[in-house]
Amino acid sequence: MFKVLQIASLSLLFLIALPVASRADLIGVEIDGTVVRIDERTASSSVVGESGVGPLLSLVRDRSGTFFATSNFNLYTIDLNTAAATLLAPISYTGEFSIISGLAFSPSGTLYAMGSMSEVFRTNFSSR
Repeated sequence: MFKVLQIASLSLLFLIALPVASRADLIGVEIDGTVVRIDERTASSSVVGESGVGPLLSLVRDRSGTFFATSNFNLYTIDLNTAAATLLAPISYTGEFSIISGLAFSPSGTLYAMGSMSEVFRTNFSSR
């Protein structure tokens, strides 16, 4: 289990597609849990597959290229070959926000989350 700590309240846009380092593609998640690959040059998209979880409302990639997503207060990794979501940990929080709508890693590898009310949280999860 990892925990979050509110550190700020911001107004940010929600990004659901991220680049894949080795290709000219973006990876996106749809709210129903579908993982898609979008060709950056042509804007055409193709379904990678169903993650098996949903709703997926956030997506982030760490330095190693691993993709992470959240759904229903759980943190998952996303396999880009199969779209399968693997549960890493439940998310624990002792405040009020309804969903995690965004994720980001700091340069040092600390995972940050954004709540549905524009709250920003630092987690105790690190990708190093």
